[in-house]
Amino acid sequence: KLVTVNVLPVNEYPNIPSVVSQPGTIRPEGAVAADTVIATLKATDPDNTQPEIKITDPSGLFAVRKAGPNYEIYLKAGAVDFEALKAFDGQGWATVTTANGVKQVALKINAYSWDTQYASTSIPITFTVQDVDEAPSAPGVAMVRTSIDETVVAGGPLANFSAIDPEGGPLTFAIADDPDLADFLSVSGGSLTINANTTFNYEALKAMGASAWRTIDAGGIRRVGLRVIAVAKDAAQQSSGATEFWYYVNDVNEAPTAVSIVGGATSLSVSEDKIPGGAATIGTFTAGDPDGDALTYKLVDVNGAAVTDSFFALDPNNGVLTLKAAIDYETYTSRQIYVAASDGKLTSAPKLVTVNV
Repeated sequence: KLVTVNVLPVNEYPNIPSVVSQPGTIRPEGAVAADTVIATLKATDPDNTQPEIKITDPSGLFAVRKAGPNYEIYLKAGAVDFEALKAFDGQGWATVTTANGVKQVALKINAYSWDTQYASTSIPITFTVQDVDEAPSAPGVAMVRTSIDETVVAGGPLANFSAIDPEGGPLTFAIADDPDLADFLSVSGGSLTINANTTFNYEALKAMGASAWRTIDAGGIRRVGLRVIAVAKDAAQQSSGATEFWYYVNDVNEAPTAVSIVGGATSLSVSEDKIPGGAATIGTFTAGDPDGDALTYKLVDVNGAAVTDSFFALDPNNGVLTLKAAIDYETYTSRQIYVAASDGKLTSAPKLVTVNV
């Protein structure tokens, strides 16, 4: 009796993937961009079907795609960052080592063939990322004071800086500021300070005029804006991107300067026979005002309080001192008066003047 025994096909496990190519298994971070292929694999099956390649990737960075008869493992998006990956050291799929003084992290991806029913034994695909000394982040600026009044002696920080170094190294900060004011600011640690015993003068700054480093009375506010550019530097002196900010010097009403006698005299004189009245001019006083305000003049006491004098009158508008009552030499050989100037809010220091008879 002839009997035919038919051999029925059974789906067999696919073959272990074979590596077609694996270019650049060690690369510096930042040099691996999205879509970079790290390995090309081929999948075969004893049943002559076409299995696909799948991966187990704990990092979540990589994916697989068909590429002709083969499959590519590629970076999905972004860039591979050494600092982010080294946090997973010792978890079985990421291992940090140092080779020739360069830190690196080796990533292990398991690849296997899949025929929709069975998976082959997996093979490890390793990809090593080298650490690269990266520049720090641009400084963050926390303003302590956004403005300072003119004439105020500086003290304490103007702003505090912060930045991040990807390698966790120490950082220093540097600034570029108005070239005309290069000696006014300095950086100490992470703080920007106005140098000790330094004062700003609004009127002097305004006279410099507007520039790329200065704004004058922007928005109708009497103040000068000063521009500062800050950068962070790491131990290798790599500079970050720049952060720009402004601070302002506010105008403050300042007292007039002390009065002086027109002509430079240090004292005045009047004859006892001079006839009192508006034409009896003895001398003229003048003063200056830092803010350019109009001034008035007055006779005052040693403390600056307004007074009247028995013999002298002072024109508040032009500072002219005249004799208002006859004066006798035998009674007074000289008289002393105090003169001050006012801008309407502040008064100059009293000026002691001797009028010789």
